[in-house]
Amino acid sequence: MERRRGIYLFLVALAAGLLTGHFLFPADEGGPDALPPKQSEKPRAAGGEKPRVSVGIRLGETGEDESWILMASAEIARRDPPAEVTDCREMRRWALAEGAVPTWRALHTLDISVNFSTDVIITSMALERDSYEQGDPALAPVARLSCLPRPGARISWRDPEAVPVVDGEEYLWSPDASLEYKVSRLKGASQNILVDLTGSPGQFTYRLRIGLETSLGSREVVASGEAGPLIGAEDGAGMGYWPAQYTWTMAPKRTLKHCPEVRDVRPGRAAECS
Repeated sequence: MERRRGIYLFLVALAAGLLTGHFLFPADEGGPDALPPKQSEKPRAAGGEKPRVSVGIRLGETGEDESWILMASAEIARRDPPAEVTDCREMRRWALAEGAVPTWRALHTLDISVNFSTDVIITSMALERDSYEQGDPALAPVARLSCLPRPGARISWRDPEAVPVVDGEEYLWSPDASLEYKVSRLKGASQNILVDLTGSPGQFTYRLRIGLETSLGSREVVASGEAGPLIGAEDGAGMGYWPAQYTWTMAPKRTLKHCPEVRDVRPGRAAECS
């Protein structure tokens, strides 16, 4: 009797387990009753950090034979560079370190960095600027400083169709532009752009406000220089006025040509350069 009672209780328990599926057969992880993905499957940074996406901005490098224009004080523009400065790339590095600043459409490089793996898409960019008070008026960037690799060379202008141009208006990339970057903690991404610094008289600080799409959703970041705010200047030319021009030619020997400012520009008038 006891044996029959034991068998009966076992069969009842077995039937209940088969009906609920909880005692003997757990739910298949891939079936309709599967649990939601674990939190670890979402984008996460290593070491318990919060996911971070940042964009830095810096002045882009020019080529050894690429000509350029900066703005500088007359004192800096006519200053004799060290003997080891032998091409326009080195001249630009030296001039910027001495206090010259970019103007017009200046080449910049964006550096995208993250602390997790994701796809990044730049959806918009806009230039923001503020007025800037020059500490020493004698060092205000009021003169054009340019470099030519050789006599007869012309100022290089990058093709805006090949390098995106960003100004004060929100800029959206063209549909055929390269928008997407695969980035991770070990591998960032870089993008060259032209920043249009025209339109604001005098000297100013500036930054870029950038819209991004990542695996975490949409966000905005503000890109500014690592060593402090980026500083630029309008080139100063206007109706009836030409700023002073200092042009260094690097070959066959380094020479400086100076054209003084002209305040009453009239048709047919040329600057008297020396």
